[in-house]
Amino acid sequence: MKRSATKFVRPVFGCVVIAAALAGPLCAAEPRGKIAADGVGTVSVRPDVAEIRTSVSGNASLAAEAVKKFRDNRRRACELLHKLDLKGLVIDGRGPVISSNAANNGQQNAAFIFNAGVVQANQQSTGINCVEQLVVRVPSIDRMKDDEVVNAVVKVLDACKDAGMTIACVHFKSTNMETKKTAAVRAAVAAARQKAELLASLSPARVGAVLAIQETAAPANPFENGIQQAGVDSDENITVNGMNIQVSNSSPLTPIVVRASVNVEFALERGK
Repeated sequence: MKRSATKFVRPVFGCVVIAAALAGPLCAAEPRGKIAADGVGTVSVRPDVAEIRTSVSGNASLAAEAVKKFRDNRRRACELLHKLDLKGLVIDGRGPVISSNAANNGQQNAAFIFNAGVVQANQQSTGINCVEQLVVRVPSIDRMKDDEVVNAVVKVLDACKDAGMTIACVHFKSTNMETKKTAAVRAAVAAARQKAELLASLSPARVGAVLAIQETAAPANPFENGIQQAGVDSDENITVNGMNIQVSNSSPLTPIVVRASVNVEFALERGK
C-alpha cells in the first residue's frame, strides 16, 4: 500500500514542478509596476477660411414695411458681395428675426414673439425690426499670399459697409481641426513616453506598453490663436474699417495652434 501511494504522489509532484517551470518565464514578462507621465503636444495650422460676421436689417413702423426693407437691403448686400469676384465666396444666413423696438412705459403689454424675436412685457412698441445674422466666408485663403488675404477681407468689409450692414467681427478658421487634433494627441502621447523613459532610466526598469490614456485640460496660452487680452495694444494689429485684424510679423494670419494634453499610464517592466 505504501508503494502505491508513493507512485501516485511522484507524478503529481512532477506536474507541479513542470507547471512552475513553465509559469516562470510568463511571470517574468509581466509588468513589474506602472508609471504615469503627462505630455503636451502642439500642432500649428494656417487658417484656410476667413469669416466676416455681419447682419442686415430693415426697420419700419409696420411689420410688412420692415420685411420689405430687409429684403431689399439683403438683396443689395448680396449683389455687392458677389460683384467682388472672390472665388468660392459664400453668404450664409439662418433666416430673419422680427422683433419690436420697445420702450418701457410701466404698462402691461403683450409680448411679441416671431422666429425667436421677443419683446418683454411692460414695454411699448415703437417700431418693427427685421434682422438676419449673416456670415460671409472667403475660402482657400491658405492658398493666397498674405497681402491677397488682407485685400480680400478689406473688399468684403467695404462692401458690407456700403450695403449698410453691421459688421460684428472677423474670424480666421481652419477646416482641418479634427486632423490636427489627432496629430496633437499623438505628439502628446509621444512626449509622455519620453518623460516616462527619462524617469525609468533612473532605475533598472524600462517603459512598456500603454495601459491607459486620459486627456487633460491644456493650459491656455493668451498669445496663441490670435487671442489678445482686452486693452492691450500691439504692433501686430491692423485696423480696417474699425475692425482689428491680427498679424504676425509680415503675415496677416496668425497660425492656429492646436494643443493637446494627456496623462498616460505605462507598464513598467524589468530592465535588461
